[in-house]
Amino acid sequence: MNFDLLPATREELWAIHDYVRQHDKLGQEWDRDLNTRLMEALLDAQANPDRMATLMLFEEELWQIDRQIPSGLMIGTQPVGRTLLLKVMQLLVKTRGGDDHADHAGAGEDAGAGARGDAHQTAAPR
Repeated sequence: MNFDLLPATREELWAIHDYVRQHDKLGQEWDRDLNTRLMEALLDAQANPDRMATLMLFEEELWQIDRQIPSGLMIGTQPVGRTLLLKVMQLLVKTRGGDDHADHAGAGEDAGAGARGDAHQTAAPR
């Protein structure tokens, strides 16, 4: 199975926790492996608030996030939906073998550089 690392803020991880978990597989039992990885990433983000956390995700889990996270989602006063979805889209395009711009997403040193900033300025609203 192919996987990639999603660079994510604490708010983005909470969004995944709250929305994907609630709607996993149309109400079937929550995937404990994904839940455990999400817990580890949340605890890491809490312990290290000055750096971006990473979450290992398989392709199907990326599609789940794409299906479940609303683009206009706000966590507190933070808009996180579109930023998170753009990161997920970059990883899905990269996984599917397209788009030269997806090379900044994933496990590299500058994993979140484009996903945090310039990418959301050129993407069309969902």
